Amino acid sequence: MSPNPGEPPQQVAPGGVHTYLGVLPWYHSFGLTLAMLWSCYTASKLVCIPDPRAGNPPFTEVLKAVEKHKVTIMAAVPTIYSAFVNHPSLTNLISRH
Repeated sequence: MSPNPGEPPQQVAPGGVHTYLGVLPWYHSFGLTLAMLWSCYTASKLVCIPDPRAGNPPFTEVLKAVEKHKVTIMAAVPTIYSAFVNHPSLTNLISRH
């Protein structure tokens, strides 16, 4: 992921250069591998989201965590990407940056 918009994506590098969003359940192999284990493997920060549906409207707390921690990598399922794109606060978040 590229930290600067408009630049080509970079490979995931070891050494803690990324911040992962742990929004997938870790009891499933997809969430365990792509969030928890891969962030450990690359010595990167992991932002833990125990309940992605938290907030009013739902998913608000996830958006706040992404903004606060400057998440650079998020492995997710289509439902989570859809929740991002369709969240009513997303336009406010984008217009501030």
